[in-house]
Amino acid sequence: FVLAGCHSLVYFEGETTGDPLESAALKSMRWQLSSESGNAEPSPASEKKPAGKPITISSDSNIAGIEVLTRHHFSSKLQRMSCVV
Repeated sequence: FVLAGCHSLVYFEGETTGDPLESAALKSMRWQLSSESGNAEPSPASEKKPAGKPITISSDSNIAGIEVLTRHHFSSKLQRMSCVV
C-alpha cells in the first residue's frame, strides 16, 4: 500500500505537513489526514472530485481509516525510519 508509506505526514495547525511526495500520494488517492484524530481517511466529495474510496482487502472487508500507532523517527546511524500502522 502506498498509504502505509505515508507515515511521516502529520496534521499540524490546520494543514498536513511532512514529505511532499507522501502528501501528493495521499491526495492522488483522494485520502486526507483527519483534523480531529490525525488518522488517514477517505476525503469527502467536492464539486470537482468524487469522494475517496475505502481500501478493499477482500469482497467483504473494507478499510476506511488508517492510524499510525507508533512512529520511530529517522536514525542517521542506521539510515532508516519506520512506523507501526
